[in-house]
Amino acid sequence: MPKGVYLRRKGSEKVRQAALAACKKAALANTGSKRSDETRRKLSENKRRFYLNPEKRIENGIRQRGNKAPNWQGGKSRESERLRKSIEFKLWREAVFARDNWTCQDCGVRGANLHPHHIKAFSQFPELRFAIDNGVTLCAICHRARHRNKF
Repeated sequence: MPKGVYLRRKGSEKVRQAALAACKKAALANTGSKRSDETRRKLSENKRRFYLNPEKRIENGIRQRGNKAPNWQGGKSRESERLRKSIEFKLWREAVFARDNWTCQDCGVRGANLHPHHIKAFSQFPELRFAIDNGVTLCAICHRARHRNKF
């Protein structure tokens, strides 16, 4: 609760003082405790060893893939989601942006929040999903407008 709330409440002086003391005690409890130099050194070592070491991070990522991951649910992600996270999609996206010089093809804004847009729908034309000619670079606003005008 915000400071001073207990002082404005009705009640006896004894209740107000007890509430104020509880509030101060809680504030002191949240300040944290002092750690010894040895503990701080160990924490720093662990951080360097596991969080800042790229080899360890890659190793942990490989070890927890697929059905070994803690939140694995039997591979139930949709096919479209898997395709959009694939390396082929990322390469297609970059190729479309590079071809259009990172410029929205509707309004001409360069380097804004860009989206790759499929000219022929991703779901209806599976053979054209990764065709560079089937993509166009749009900013987020123009991309939203294209989809709104479609229906």
